[in-house]
Amino acid sequence: MNEIFKRFIEIADKNDYSIISISPTDEDDELFDEISDKLKELLNFKGKIDLIYIMEVKGRIILAFPVVRGLIREDLMLKLEEIFL
Repeated sequence: MNEIFKRFIEIADKNDYSIISISPTDEDDELFDEISDKLKELLNFKGKIDLIYIMEVKGRIILAFPVVRGLIREDLMLKLEEIFL
């Protein structure tokens, strides 16, 4: 778990994000299904998503990062305000 949070800090530093919160969603969460379906549709992703982390950063930007096989897939990140709001 610590490795995942370290990776989020690296991503935030690289993109100059100020993290407000990070929270996981899993298969039991309605938001998980909604984000998974949208991600697969938009990015033509056919793999299994294990978990999705929601990161809120300063400026009211909400990012969704899927975790596939224990790795954060930054290449599959979605900005939720562009899709859901």
